[in-house]
Amino acid sequence: MTSEIKYKKGEPSQSSLQTQRLASLLFPLFIALLTPSLSVEASTPSYPSDSPFEYYIRPFTMLSHFGHPEETQVTPEGALRTHCGTFSFFVGPEIHPLHRPLITLQDGELPIVTYSTRKGSIRYTWTAFATTIPRLKKVHYKASLLNLTDYFKVVRIENLVNLVQLRVENLGTTPALYAIGMEYDLGSGIPMQVDYLSKEFIYFDWKGRAFRLAEDGLSFGDKREVLCAFSQPLQAEEQRLTLRATLQPGASENLFILLPYFPSAPRDLATLHRISFENERQRKIETWRTLRSQCIEIYLPEQKPLDTFYASLMYLYEGHVDHVAKRYILRGNPFQYDQFYIRDGAFVIRAFDLVGLHDLAQKCLSHFLQSQDNQGRFASQKTQYDANGMALWAIGQHYELTRNVQWARKAFSRVRKSMRWLYDYRETLSDGQKGLMLPNSMNDNEQLDDAHLVGHNLWALAGMKKAVLIAEAAGQSDLARTWNKQYREYQRFIDAALQTVADATTGCIPPAFEGPRAPALVKGRYDMRYGFDWGNLELVYPCKVLDPHDPRVTASIAYWRQFFRQGLFPYPEQGNENLLHHYLTFDITQTSLVRGEQQQVVNDLYEGYLLHTTAAHAGCERLNIATRDFWPASNITPHGTFAAKYIALIRNCLVREDDNQLHLLSFLAPAWCRPGSQIRCLRAPTTLGQVSFIFDIEQGKGHLQIRPPRRSSLSAFVVHLPPFWNLKAVQCDGKPVRVESPHTATLPPDAHAVDLQWDELPHDIPSYQTTVQQFLNSHQLQIQQTDTVTTSPLSTVYRLLPTAQTSPAGVEK
Repeated sequence: MTSEIKYKKGEPSQSSLQTQRLASLLFPLFIALLTPSLSVEASTPSYPSDSPFEYYIRPFTMLSHFGHPEETQVTPEGALRTHCGTFSFFVGPEIHPLHRPLITLQDGELPIVTYSTRKGSIRYTWTAFATTIPRLKKVHYKASLLNLTDYFKVVRIENLVNLVQLRVENLGTTPALYAIGMEYDLGSGIPMQVDYLSKEFIYFDWKGRAFRLAEDGLSFGDKREVLCAFSQPLQAEEQRLTLRATLQPGASENLFILLPYFPSAPRDLATLHRISFENERQRKIETWRTLRSQCIEIYLPEQKPLDTFYASLMYLYEGHVDHVAKRYILRGNPFQYDQFYIRDGAFVIRAFDLVGLHDLAQKCLSHFLQSQDNQGRFASQKTQYDANGMALWAIGQHYELTRNVQWARKAFSRVRKSMRWLYDYRETLSDGQKGLMLPNSMNDNEQLDDAHLVGHNLWALAGMKKAVLIAEAAGQSDLARTWNKQYREYQRFIDAALQTVADATTGCIPPAFEGPRAPALVKGRYDMRYGFDWGNLELVYPCKVLDPHDPRVTASIAYWRQFFRQGLFPYPEQGNENLLHHYLTFDITQTSLVRGEQQQVVNDLYEGYLLHTTAAHAGCERLNIATRDFWPASNITPHGTFAAKYIALIRNCLVREDDNQLHLLSFLAPAWCRPGSQIRCLRAPTTLGQVSFIFDIEQGKGHLQIRPPRRSSLSAFVVHLPPFWNLKAVQCDGKPVRVESPHTATLPPDAHAVDLQWDELPHDIPSYQTTVQQFLNSHQLQIQQTDTVTTSPLSTVYRLLPTAQTSPAGVEK
């Protein structure tokens, strides 16, 4: 006899959504009412450096597997949301729901989620990840392959299976009862059509279905489909599946749950029950470690910024690459923006190339090359005209970092079509301002109505510059000269246009060449004028149109930074300055980095980016600091563009190109500069070749080991010291180097062993820990207590192997 349970069906409950919104609005008031009479000291205990911190009141993360087109959502309550529905957990003798456990990643970066809670002497710990099992029946999936042509294809894909271990431990000295409850809210899962843009879906219908717990209690479903399977028999109690037992002191038990993303076939039950959680977990870890060994290796003597770097790479690799129908398609966000955007994808390609995943970047670029309209314009959305320049930039920077001539030749024909369209669009379709990109009504980003957007022209210039490299690599020297001439003419034209608009303002560059009076589509900081700063922030990085110290850049960055709040730049929709943009700010930070504005970079890194990541190190797009929630509420973590831009920032802090020079250590946080610290950057791809270095810091001195790139075009290394170190002496490979600046040293291109001496000035030592503590103090918030255990990296000292022309870069413990 089987037990039938009536599980909820249909769309997500509107009442639950309203409750979430109300909770997010009332949370700050709730905190204030709890602690009106407490002093700051009494309400804010010291924040321990090894304790995870969660900024958001509704943090989300994901479970997925490389190449799979869908991702399981891990909700703030620790529930798993698949396409079928939401699988929730309840614990304790009274079977209470979880109260927003602290959700972290295993070892800070692995694609394995862990969280825990404690009821009396019983601790419940969840460990979950997702993978594919080739032996399971494949599912039919209708995938969107090319946005512009509405090209869809039904393909068969492997099912994504979520593997969950729920470990129960008795930490007390007497026997204790534990209870676990699970509820499957069918029909409240992730829809394939998340918004009006996303069109992937699975053929799927719950109507008229009754699902039951199997007689042996080991699976839940019906004769046609299996929804989940368990390692121990469960019972049916009211609306839940339950497990109750008594644990002796010090004893523990594990329950394993196998939760397919799409319903599985009954014939798959035997296979599901044979899956070993530990074997699959080790396979997941080894896959990640193998990937890491192929990438750039960095080490920073501070855990949070380092974990965020590698967690960002994990999110991109696991959740933002769809491998369907032999295509590798980048997605902007696993949930809200689950579609191909050249804008977001260009930054992801850059991140893959910067960490050394060139093969993956090249596979993803193949989809870029196919995303052209009949006129030759690169595009993923019909009205986003900056995408053409961004695609050219992504293609060209990939060639710069790889020097893959064969690939450049294959890409050349597509690049030529794009360049032809760009020239015709600016020169022959002119609206009276010949030379500019045509005016655009952009109901996104700048939110301007029929205006000449600065960002569209900056990206067109950046793309043209990279196209010249592709033409040269393809052996088209005459065309390369022609394109370079067009680029120089366009550059001079844009420079003059920027000067004109700067002269009409306070010297800074607004979003449109029409200046502050440009008509807006959405109310912003200046009502229905000006629009929103976006593409104009990219004057220096990554577009490199103006010199970093150009007066217009100086005026612009001073203007933008006056609006910063909590280390981030606002996107003030409806004039609300509490709405901050998590990844837009990177363009300003990268400009400050090149300008040598160390204090600004410190503030942006800690107070801006790191404070506003989740405890699982995920970034978002927009957030509301008044509610500590995402804006809008559906625009949740993890966001791929944040991850990609964070990777680029940390890489540029350690090594960045400037023409034929390589700049090392452009930024060092004071917390990384204590005596005994070591900073590593190994196997770093650059446009001048692969470089490795290790920097050991002692009291008043440091030793820098460099493995230079093998390309002959490198003219010099420029080593930067932070503003609290005044350089006294430099020796390079046993020879003294003249000290010409207190904070930089110029070294020959074949430098290997460098000794530096400095005088240390008094300075503050901000860190992620102190930033969290200041935030807790200023908001009178208590840090959440948790049983989550984090692991720190081994304090291994690395040394570069002796240089050999024939041996690859490596490290020795």
